[in-house]
Amino acid sequence: MSNYQSNGVIVAGLDETYAENMDACEIEAARVTNFGIFVDGSGSMLHWEDIMRDCLQHVKNAILGSKQADEIQVGITRFASQVVPGGYQPVGKMSTDYYASGRTLLYDAIVDGTPRLLNYMNEQRANGTSTQGIIVIMSDGEDVGSHNQLRDAREAIKQLLDAEVTVAYIAFGDGAHGIAEKLGVPQGNIKNVDATESELRSIFDLMSRSAISASKAAAAGNTAGGGFWNV
Repeated sequence: MSNYQSNGVIVAGLDETYAENMDACEIEAARVTNFGIFVDGSGSMLHWEDIMRDCLQHVKNAILGSKQADEIQVGITRFASQVVPGGYQPVGKMSTDYYASGRTLLYDAIVDGTPRLLNYMNEQRANGTSTQGIIVIMSDGEDVGSHNQLRDAREAIKQLLDAEVTVAYIAFGDGAHGIAEKLGVPQGNIKNVDATESELRSIFDLMSRSAISASKAAAAGNTAGGGFWNV
């Protein structure tokens, strides 16, 4: 795995191909929901490695089993001591790998991931595809070690919201409470959950159902005005 520079962030990946999106010209669906999942892979999450793999697999299976499967593309970004972005691809290609170690480059992940999504959505629109974006960020604590600052991540969140991208946040455990508010995530899209196995599994189940619901709403010409989590 090699490193490269992206938006002022040191990113880990198999060159740029690791974060490659599905070619916008090859999308057959009339509308697409780009569903980004940003997961904390820092050392404090080590205890939850196996459960996180199960949770990601559950999200994948839930979307594949839905009628919206052909209209949802998923990109997984993992952040620890490096940011490891994943491109937006059909859900069948979604990786459920998960490993935990190192620091928490939360701000860097947000700053790097914002233009990746917005630029890709512009490509989709240019090719005649109706598109929407969703980013769900999951973390168990404060940023540790990012090149970027809180103000940079907050500005990136604002760019997403101004572009009508849905941004939601899972604060896993007491140490994560209050961070989403500082980042400017809408209050109705923030979920504070206890650091337990049952809560972790429950929130990933809700996340999958919420993404499917948002895709259905877009197909019907509606928006999730009541908040991402209100399924």
